[in-house]
Amino acid sequence: MAQHFLLSAAARTLSLKSIFSEGEEAAYRRFCQLRWPETDGEPICPACGCVDVYDLTTRRRFKCAACHRQFSVTSGTIFASRKLAFVDLLGAICLFVNAAKGLSAVQMSRDLDVQHKTAFVLMHKLREAMKAETRDARLDGEVEVDGAACGGHVRPANLKEERVDRRRRVNRNGKRRVVVVLRQRGGRTVTRTFLREAQGVEFARERIAPDTVVSADEVAHWDLLETDFDMQRINHSGGYSVGGAHTNLAESFFSRLRRMIGGQHLKVEGRYLDAYAAHAAWLEDHREESNGRLACRSAWTTLKTTEFLSVVSEMSKSRSAITRSASSRVVSSASTPRWRIQISAISPFLKNPWLTMYRARCRSGAANSSIVAFTCARSCFAWAICASYALIWPSISARYSVRVGIINAFGMHPFHTRTRWPSRRQLGAFAT
Repeated sequence: MAQHFLLSAAARTLSLKSIFSEGEEAAYRRFCQLRWPETDGEPICPACGCVDVYDLTTRRRFKCAACHRQFSVTSGTIFASRKLAFVDLLGAICLFVNAAKGLSAVQMSRDLDVQHKTAFVLMHKLREAMKAETRDARLDGEVEVDGAACGGHVRPANLKEERVDRRRRVNRNGKRRVVVVLRQRGGRTVTRTFLREAQGVEFARERIAPDTVVSADEVAHWDLLETDFDMQRINHSGGYSVGGAHTNLAESFFSRLRRMIGGQHLKVEGRYLDAYAAHAAWLEDHREESNGRLACRSAWTTLKTTEFLSVVSEMSKSRSAITRSASSRVVSSASTPRWRIQISAISPFLKNPWLTMYRARCRSGAANSSIVAFTCARSCFAWAICASYALIWPSISARYSVRVGIINAFGMHPFHTRTRWPSRRQLGAFAT
């Protein structure tokens, strides 16, 4: 009988012993080789692509000779502004890919001697990089479609007379999510989380190429795919594989996902279920690769993933648009009392019950002296927002524009508790 691949020595090409024995410098050089494989680890400026780079050895940073920008091996990646050492990052990746059924954040924090929050964020960054591999993938050939419900368990009551039928929708807690999987035979696995399995029909149309043979079970909502694909249906009450029609690969993925959640994570919130499903799909797709190759693949993907920075850029654009719209609303309200303008100007930034209450009182004309206390609290909140934006914003010009925009939108200077109103000309110039 032939030995299984995962039990052979070919599946063990990387170990924690070798990672930590080689030290920090070897781990740093490995990250450089994974980031810039075309130059064998020699740095390339991420801004202009210049290869003429100065090496700042004291800080493990580089400076471009063309654009004079300083960068590191993790600049522009999901590991940017990292605090952990490179040997710890590489060890975390090794532990993460070695776990065939996933790894809990508590165990990762104990293995690396870090806080639980650090391990939790690091593992979600790795899951984000794994999900980026199939972000734009379209499946063809033979594809299996299926869905499975996760979470939303309702504990039965202690007394028998107080127990209810937990199958009815009125007795559910609303936390149940459905993971829909599209798995290509001999290819990749794509997942997405929905509230109901029927919502996966549009997802299948989006990610499956035309003229593809799709296998699904006898659930009624998959009938809508018969107009777009060559469907093969299987009735599981009569058999699991009949005439080449089956969803066994999709069920294999759900088996790994259920064991991952039940054996390691125990409980997964709905907002994180999509990331855990992508992790299980990545493990299922690369289950016949060695752990060294898996670690290199995962590290290379993290160094090539810039989705986090693009999300930050989109957030900055949306905040600037909100600021301009708030300033324009202040200018257009020429006949509105000043205290009403103050409340309406900060509405894009503060979404809480206190703001809702004060806006309702202002609309009804029931404003009183308590608005002074609200103004002082609003001033402190605006100062905190300006300070946080000044720390995370990359350029001075953007930092200044955001600071001015918040001052104009809030209607006061953040460094003083007394209201300071900008002129209408200043507001109009900023709005344009």
